This record gives sequence, C-alpha cells and structure tokens, in this order.
Amino acid sequence: MKSYLKFLSRNKLYTAIEAVGLAVSLAFVILIGSYVVQQYEVAHESPQWKRTFVLGSEDFLGLTYWDKEELEINIPEVVAVTHMALLWQPVIQNGDEHLRASGFEADAAFFKVFPEYHLVEGSAEDFVGKDDVLISESLARKIADQVGNDGSVTPSLTGSLIGSVINVDGSNRTVKGIYADFDGTFFMPYDIITHISGTWAAEGERNFGSIGNYTTWFRIREDADPVDVRAKVKALLHKNYDPIWGAERVDVWKVYRMDEAFFITGNSNGLTRQGNARMLRLLTVVVLLLLLSAIFNYVNLSLALTGKRAKEMATRRLLGADKKKHPLEIHR
Repeated sequence: MKSYLKFLSRNKLYTAIEAVGLAVSLAFVILIGSYVVQQYEVAHESPQWKRTFVLGSEDFLGLTYWDKEELEINIPEVVAVTHMALLWQPVIQNGDEHLRASGFEADAAFFKVFPEYHLVEGSAEDFVGKDDVLISESLARKIADQVGNDGSVTPSLTGSLIGSVINVDGSNRTVKGIYADFDGTFFMPYDIITHISGTWAAEGERNFGSIGNYTTWFRIREDADPVDVRAKVKALLHKNYDPIWGAERVDVWKVYRMDEAFFITGNSNGLTRQGNARMLRLLTVVVLLLLLSAIFNYVNLSLALTGKRAKEMATRRLLGADKKKHPLEIHR
C-alpha cells in the first residue's frame, strides 16, 4: 500500500484523472442505481407480493364493485379480498375553512390484503359503516390544530380524534382510525379512506356493465397454485362479463400480480404508483456501462504507465544500472 501511494504521489496527472473519473462514475452509479432499486422495492413492497393480485382489463386496473363478492363466493383459495375506488378531491370542512384533500373508498379488508399498511390509532375492525372514515397521521395533525376553533370538529373526551365527527363532501363522518402516512409506498399518499359501502354502486343493481371504477385486490393461500387460481379467476370474469360485453372481448380480462400491476402501461385509476419497466432496464444497462467505463479507464491508464515504466527500466539497464541502483549512481 505504501509503494502504491508513493506511485500515485509521483504521477499526479494520472492520480487526478483516475480520481475524477472514478468519482463521477460512482456518483452516477449510486444515483441511478438507487432509483432503480427503489422502483423495484416499491413493486415488491408487500411481503406477500407473489400471492397478491388485482383484477383488470387491457385498459384499466379495475372492473366493477361486485367482483369482491364473486371472488369470495367462487374462489376458495382466496383468503383476503378488498375493493377500492378513488375519491375525486374530497373537501373536508371545518367551520368556514375548507381543506381539499385526497382519498379513496375501501373496506377494512384492505389492511388484510396489504398488512404492511397499518393503523397507529383505532382498530380496522371498527371500520364497518358507510359513515365511517379513516384519516392519515398528517391530516390528524391538521385537524387537531383546528379543533375547538368553532366546534365543527368534535374531539373525544380523551383528546383523541377517534370518535370525532368530520364533514367530508357535505356528509358527517365518524373517525374510526388513524393510519400511518403512505410515504414512498405502492399506493399513492392519501389523506382519508371512506367506507366503500357508502359508494353509489352499492345502492344500485348488481351488474357487470360498467368497468374501470372499482379496483379489486385479493391474496391467495400459501399452499395455492397461483397459475391455477389465476385461471379460475379469469374463467369467472369471462362468465360474468362476456354475456354483457360480447365474446369478442374474451381475451380482455386480466389478473395481474402485484409487481405486474406496478409496471402496467395502462390506467391504474390513480390509486397506485406506476413504474416503467423498459426505462428501468435501460437505466440498469447504463449503470453497468458506467461501471465498465470506470474499470476500463483504470486498466488503460495502468497499462500505459506500465509500458512507460518498462521502457524506462530497459533504458537504465542499457546504461549499466542494476535494479537496486538509483539513476544518479549510474555514472559514478
């Protein structure tokens, strides 16, 4: 190591080129590599990602409200199933103040299908009625700061927001839980989750004539064969939708695994993040090329200096120097 440091000190230009080239290459490798790894981590966020699926078509990650019930009745391998729908910029009212938020409709089973999401206060088991709501930690802090100003938000006697009533889009909702903020997660960050039993489709007739509004996710048993289950679910979709949509759409209905859903090029209904598989593959190649470039740069400079050093030693030997003599001692 000592001799190598001495070598670097005597070859300052080589050292500068090598250091700058290596630093720039590693900087880009770290930046791009971190992004690629983060994207793949999001796609495989759930520990059960291999057994977690979503219904959809070629165009949407989502079909109808009634798919959840169909899965529960007809597919015994399914252990947990939830359905969701996006809320379009819900407004939370507190006195004269209006807070435009973000949110979606779901049921308590959301936390069974995706156990990595959790409540920090309250219980998902209490989230059962159409007038129930769950709020994020960040929204809970905003509401808590406003509690008591005009009485429109009513806190419980203990000071907790659990049991409080908030007004969402003109309807009073009871807070049944506070969940940890969605931060860099598979699902987009949302302020509230209202109970899906209060959605418009729940009040209508059972039919499969409108698709794309509701996203149904399900998780299967550990001992279940994913290929077999997907085939059963697709057959069920054909049975329910083909009579309405026509046999020509027989190949449209899809069952996407969680990581496949992340990289789908279609519309995710705004509920989940989306990655670009082609771009990530390209960035991976770029990272490898940068590493190879840094390596080849080092090898080329090393070979050039090795050749220069070999010529120098050959000249010294011709002048009568041996390996142990200093150049100044040759002519003494």
